Amino acid sequence: MRIEFHAEKAFFKTDTIDPFTNLPVYVFDSNYLPNFEDANLDRKTFEQLIVKAFKRIITRIPKHPYVLTCFTSGFKNFNHTNNSWITCLKCYQLLPDELRSHLKKAYIVHESWLVRSMIQVLQNVLRIGFFKTNSINGEKYDRLIYCNNLTELSRHIDITKIRISLDVYLYDSQLEDRLIIPYTTKHNSSDYRKYKEQIFERITTRLLLEGAEFELVFTKPGNQKKLSILNEAIDRGNYLDVSQWDIYVMGSLYLSILRNEIPTLIPIDSIQLPISDDYQYTLSTFQKIIRANNQFDIIYKFFEILCTFLRNSTKTKHDIKTLSKSITPTLSQEKVSLKNNDRIAIGQRFIKNLLDNWDSIVRDITSSSKPVPQTPAPRKVSFHKRVPSIQRTEPKALPDTPNPKRHASTSSMISISSEFSSSSDENIIIETEPIETTKTTSGNELKVLADVTSSLNKSTNGPMINRKKQSKVVSKFSDGYSSIEGQKKVNQLAKLYEERLMGLQIMKDIDS
Repeated sequence: MRIEFHAEKAFFKTDTIDPFTNLPVYVFDSNYLPNFEDANLDRKTFEQLIVKAFKRIITRIPKHPYVLTCFTSGFKNFNHTNNSWITCLKCYQLLPDELRSHLKKAYIVHESWLVRSMIQVLQNVLRIGFFKTNSINGEKYDRLIYCNNLTELSRHIDITKIRISLDVYLYDSQLEDRLIIPYTTKHNSSDYRKYKEQIFERITTRLLLEGAEFELVFTKPGNQKKLSILNEAIDRGNYLDVSQWDIYVMGSLYLSILRNEIPTLIPIDSIQLPISDDYQYTLSTFQKIIRANNQFDIIYKFFEILCTFLRNSTKTKHDIKTLSKSITPTLSQEKVSLKNNDRIAIGQRFIKNLLDNWDSIVRDITSSSKPVPQTPAPRKVSFHKRVPSIQRTEPKALPDTPNPKRHASTSSMISISSEFSSSSDENIIIETEPIETTKTTSGNELKVLADVTSSLNKSTNGPMINRKKQSKVVSKFSDGYSSIEGQKKVNQLAKLYEERLMGLQIMKDIDS
């Protein structure tokens, strides 16, 4: 079995520090672990794949003191019979002692039963030293902090400098209506304006690269919850990986920005009546519009996206009529209503003529002016100025990121993120192979297991079943059913006991 796993997304360094320890913050996002929910795997195969994935994560763990933020919502996919705390213990056993000692503090976000059981074993049974209260300059602090949601996490560290996945946001939205952070972003600052410009450039680039592969973009709305999460993240100035949101959310956000944050691109009042389909009329009217609003760059990039949709109409299901109808309210910033029907009809006809003659119009306009601007390449956003209520240190400026590469078979990764590792495009293929174990179950333990299984069989098939037969009438079918149920219980108890022996053996190995 072959499963892709991106270790650089599951474990990565952020651009913020823990304000109490002044140590760098790393993130472990369990949502990027291989998802076997739909796979029919036995326990051995499941453990092989998880251990292989964890080995890849170990290679990314820093060899210096750090603080870990652990998003555990991804473990909800592991709630099946093939997973248990034993698997977690095996993964923990792979950690070298040196790497274990470098973890100085951990934030557990969206705690799951699996994480809780694992921590209880490490804390109460193995008495791992990490869970003891530590101190800095004589001041004590807890090394393990549980956060029920992102709002609670924001009281400890600056979450706006952490690349938070869409899955984490969606899970958090089930627990709280709105994410409220104790620090604000200055929307009138130059840093925030640059941040918004970079967001808009990346959305534009993604629509240009991928929009033609999907049906009815700009007509089909994006998921409202995902769009709301994205808008709130942008409002906070969060680092973002926009590739996590689908193309329909990108399209809806793009139109929203054009409508609400940019001056009117095609004012209806600038279209002189009576309107004409003549090329010279269309050209002269458009020239008058761009001279007045000075927004030719934005219009050009937008119409390039639209022309790409038209060239791939078999996939996009768009023609000039559907496109002009979809975008006219946005470009003209007119409300769709019976009162505005005539004005929207004028704008729709003019925009249709623009699309019909776009190549010629661009050639005529640019022949007497500056060259047509190229679609911008994604750049890293440096966004630091905020009004904090917790102590924070400004990170160093990050290097520029390379232009994204287009792959026909996969969605392009256009992101604004807190880290780009050298292996960020690496696809790790996990294949099932036998995994070496450190020790095997001893002969005495196997003997105990056999004795328990034997005694369970005797007790199940003994007087208790006879008493049931005496108390009520039993058919030939019910007797067989009772035997099957009893055998199932025996197997389950034996399995639990065997699991317990395995756990004890692993804990002995860890403790030794």
